[in-house]
Amino acid sequence: MLFVYNAAPGSADSKPDMACRCKMVACMIQTCGHISLRKVSVEGIEDIYTSIPFAAEISLAGLPAGRYLLRVTAN
Repeated sequence: MLFVYNAAPGSADSKPDMACRCKMVACMIQTCGHISLRKVSVEGIEDIYTSIPFAAEISLAGLPAGRYLLRVTAN
C-alpha cells in the first residue's frame, strides 16, 4: 500500500485523474513481477488533495533470496 501526495486535479473543478504502475526488479536488470497500469479511484476519499491511497499485490512466490527494487509510478 502506498499514498500519492499532492495530486493535481484534471481541471479547475475536477478530481485527480491518475493511475499507478508497480514493477519489481531483480539486480536492476530483470523484471520479475509487475502490476499493469491501474486507474486509481478517489471515490469516498474525503481530502483527495492531501493524500490518495493505492494498494496492489505482487506475488513473491518462487523468487529466490536476494535484493530487489520496487518501482512505483503514479501518473
